[in-house]
Amino acid sequence: MFADLSAGAGAGRFAPLSRGARHVHFVEVSRGAVHMLLENLAQCGADPGRFTVHQARVAAALGARPCPLSDATVVFADPPYDLDANVDLMAVLAPDALPNLEVLVLEHRARQPVEQPAHLALARERRFGDTMLSYLVPAAADDIVEDDA
Repeated sequence: MFADLSAGAGAGRFAPLSRGARHVHFVEVSRGAVHMLLENLAQCGADPGRFTVHQARVAAALGARPCPLSDATVVFADPPYDLDANVDLMAVLAPDALPNLEVLVLEHRARQPVEQPAHLALARERRFGDTMLSYLVPAAADDIVEDDA
């Protein structure tokens, strides 16, 4: 299962479907982008049973209980660069929101460090010019530091 946060109109985002993902969740807040995304999926002949489009803010989708993305094992997030959206994303990324998570791939500006939550560990980074892909994986239970609040 795959989740694409900030999916936009889907340009270049259908690789998981074409490469055999059982199901893809697309999250996009813009009504216009959702309309275009649905049109693009239809034009590509995507099986409607293999994807779900969530018109919602990422924080709302991840904050809902139960989380509609809870079956996702791979999550790709490409928040708009002009916002400090990766900080917002990390703030709402509770451990129970994505219990099946194996890897979160976050695309961001290379000069903008990722402040991952304690339950995720940075596994690797790949730089492409000004763009960085940060791969975050669940931290081992003994690596998680709890606050003594």
